[in-house]
Amino acid sequence: MTADLTCLAKAVAGGLPGAALVGRADLLDSIAFSGDGKRDRTQRVADQGTYSATPLLAAAGVAALEILRTGDVQRELNRLGDRLRAGMNQVLKNRGIRGCVYGASSIFRIFLGADAQELGLHDYRMDEARLDRGMGPLGAKLHLAMLLEGVDYNRGSAIGWLNAAMTDADIDYVIDAFDRSLERLAREGLL
Repeated sequence: MTADLTCLAKAVAGGLPGAALVGRADLLDSIAFSGDGKRDRTQRVADQGTYSATPLLAAAGVAALEILRTGDVQRELNRLGDRLRAGMNQVLKNRGIRGCVYGASSIFRIFLGADAQELGLHDYRMDEARLDRGMGPLGAKLHLAMLLEGVDYNRGSAIGWLNAAMTDADIDYVIDAFDRSLERLAREGLL
């Protein structure tokens, strides 16, 4: 299925505050200036935006899309995401802590207090894993411990996203920070 119109944001401008509206030519033509003054004033659908037609953002968008269209960035992020989730789950297993790290592609979610099967996740990458299961009873404390280790993620739902600048060394750092954070929680008698 192909959408009639799609609004793209964030990555489309290579990290700058840009976005793009893409879709069927007939719909986009109703927005575009034609050069016909009367049509442009009375029939064109107005499209306004703070950064509309900014040359810097347009150039950044073209450059980012050319990089993204190869699929190499997405494949590498998927690999790193798989590696991160597997590493963090291994830390939980090694420490004997009930919990799981699940998600898809470059997304990870952390849940402490129940393992994947208890949450109804049969595979850490299945579509069901995309459901927000929250963080479990120790989520806020884990987030603080991770901050002390130099790692931040969305505290409210314990969700994190990888980015294209990340390397295997960064993944190792996050896994080690997770391990140290769990050790801290254990020392404080929370696990």
